[in-house]
Amino acid sequence: MSLFFGQLIYSSFPRVGFMCLASSEVPMEIRRAFMEQVVYQYWDSYNPPHAGYRAAYLRQLSPENTLFGWMYNDEMDDLGRSHIPYFVCYYLEGFLQTVHLENILTCLNTGPVAPLPRQAFPVTLETLVIPELGNYQPARKGIAIPSAIREQSYLALDRQELLGLFVPADEEEMATEVKEESNDGNDHLLKSWHEGCLESSDGQKQNMPTSTIAEILMELVSKPIGIQGAVLVSLEGQPLTVPIGMDENRVLILAGTMLYLARSVHEELNWNEIETISVRGQEGHILLSRCNPEVFLLVKAGKALTGLLEGEINRTLKKVKAQLNPNESNEINTIEIDETQVNSNSALKEQSDFERKSKIKYRGNRIS
Repeated sequence: MSLFFGQLIYSSFPRVGFMCLASSEVPMEIRRAFMEQVVYQYWDSYNPPHAGYRAAYLRQLSPENTLFGWMYNDEMDDLGRSHIPYFVCYYLEGFLQTVHLENILTCLNTGPVAPLPRQAFPVTLETLVIPELGNYQPARKGIAIPSAIREQSYLALDRQELLGLFVPADEEEMATEVKEESNDGNDHLLKSWHEGCLESSDGQKQNMPTSTIAEILMELVSKPIGIQGAVLVSLEGQPLTVPIGMDENRVLILAGTMLYLARSVHEELNWNEIETISVRGQEGHILLSRCNPEVFLLVKAGKALTGLLEGEINRTLKKVKAQLNPNESNEINTIEIDETQVNSNSALKEQSDFERKSKIKYRGNRIS
């Protein structure tokens, strides 16, 4: 029995940057769930997996909606950047049955069915037919699903639990964690991973005070100067904070396009660093400003005075930079305080010397 699936792909495409592509039958809410519960869940732009890494995943959003596919990190994009994620995802609509799960696990083991159109854009994705039990020539290598995970998946399905698994390739030692809860609408995840895949070799991960930065961005958007949206994005064009006033797909497209423009200007004109990319039209402004080499501020504004808009954005950039680089900010503040104290002490000393050396004079005759 062949199965019919919708297709989703997320990666960086030539001339447009990072985008999520989907076939027409995939609803918008499923596309958002794919980005939030698969891409953002399994890809960390601050701590990407090693080159050549690949993994398989299965995510049951509800009893009637299932996502599964592969994640690859083994290519470079058209800008020459490494660590570019490539997510291939198939969407099954309808109640997941045992025969469906068997075919899905076999498909994950075999590999993607259709060729991956990374270098061609625009791309039209169509409904995909997967032959029964993986009787096809895969476009890329799949992931071997251990028999223990298969059995646990079948048991979880029999208990009417929502499935979730993530299996990296070429890992000899795996730990399996099964979360068993009642089917009350919460996610019930079946995950398998190797501990070394969750953290970098030094066991540390770059932390960003997202709550504080979110407050800073909200303060910017709330100012009555026509700013409509703001978000921090990575060098790959992926949102690092929850977008304010902008759809996530729009953020991916705008950030990817503007970062591509910045890279092109850098290469063609041999400029060292691009501080800001600005697009202005009759309807408003789009600005991408550099916070540090890895983080950028994307701002969308309506009609506003350019000077006032740039002033508020520069003020926000200073606040964000202080949160991203607290040590550097403390050093600057310390230097400023010390210089202020030195200047103040010098002024007091000069005033004291002047008063000591000056003679007090009175009007009138000298009193003898």
